[in-house]
Amino acid sequence: MEQRYGTRANLSLGPLGTTDALLWKTLSRQVQACQKTAQDLDGLLKSVQQDKSNFAKQAIRQFSLNLKTKDFEAIRKGSDHPVSSRLGRESSTSLEEGADDDEADKELLQCADEVLASATSLYAESVAGGSAMGKPLSQDRHIDIASWIKESERRDPITAPPTAKSSALSILSNSGHETSATSRLSISGGGPSNDFEGDSEDEDALDFAMQALDVGRTAYDRGDHHEAEAMLQEALVFVKDLSSGQRMKCNLYDLQFKPAVCTFHTKDAATAEATLLAFMQQLPQSDDVNAGEQGQNLCQSGLLLAEVQVRLGKLELAHSSAYNVLRSSRRTFGK
Repeated sequence: MEQRYGTRANLSLGPLGTTDALLWKTLSRQVQACQKTAQDLDGLLKSVQQDKSNFAKQAIRQFSLNLKTKDFEAIRKGSDHPVSSRLGRESSTSLEEGADDDEADKELLQCADEVLASATSLYAESVAGGSAMGKPLSQDRHIDIASWIKESERRDPITAPPTAKSSALSILSNSGHETSATSRLSISGGGPSNDFEGDSEDEDALDFAMQALDVGRTAYDRGDHHEAEAMLQEALVFVKDLSSGQRMKCNLYDLQFKPAVCTFHTKDAATAEATLLAFMQQLPQSDDVNAGEQGQNLCQSGLLLAEVQVRLGKLELAHSSAYNVLRSSRRTFGK
């Protein structure tokens, strides 16, 4: 009997903090009290257990059981009283704890309101016209930035990219919506220059850049734009540390065009618009051997830009973008 009731004493108290926690605690203590009663009963029965074949012993056993009835009643009353007392004490304690919880909840809500108000003020103060935390930069603002960059390169030809392909390394950061990878890069300025191409570290960085670029192209070709964007950005990290000579061994144009297209498929409309606008600032050069391919890519980007602007409700800008695509296609393909 002891083993039978002992296993039921280990009931779960249930999840703390629920409305049923007090009920589970009370039930557990009741089971424990029953276990104690069962153990006492088992001991009493064993103390009077006799051989059934002996009539005299059976009579003595019955007499002993009758005497033990008073003990059973005393055990029952003794087990009920402490349980009732504990239940009353726990109920009063729960009310006190509930009052403390209400006060703690009020303090927590007050702190949350203060944090929310502070964050709202910080956000409002940080949003200047077209900041990265606020609205995307306007098209006029993009044009001003592009003009400033070109003027800066004209005044300082040493830091200016040597070819039209190198200019593709202005990347996507001038959209005002940088990713975690592009925010670490400023490729048009380059990393620390090292003209000694036999350096083992440069060779390793070049190998890693080429491998990441190949994987990114493969993912782009099969339509996996999320993986393509991640791998192309990884390639940008390695390209940043290459010397100027080794950097030109990579297809730098892909490092701008393909991520710009990927944002159309992976990012929200506002981010995609800003990124595609930044890419559209760079027109194909007539003396570039890939001018035909670059012109086709620019037309594709222009169509994507027009579609994004339609989604954003910027119908006039969408019409202008589509018209620019038509002009670009006539200039590039003669149609």
